[in-house]
Amino acid sequence: MAPPGKLMLAVVGKMDCGLLVERIQVGHIQVKARGKTFGRPPKTTVARCQAMIHG
Repeated sequence: MAPPGKLMLAVVGKMDCGLLVERIQVGHIQVKARGKTFGRPPKTTVARCQAMIHG
């Protein structure tokens, strides 16, 4: 492939990557607005933590 063609592919790829990141961020904001949480669930419950603290 000629150098100008490689440059065009790089530009299009960079733009597509930016759009992908933007869509992901918008999705995270929408999910958080609905009250969902991200990440691994805690191993212990609140009641169990209090039982460990107070004996």
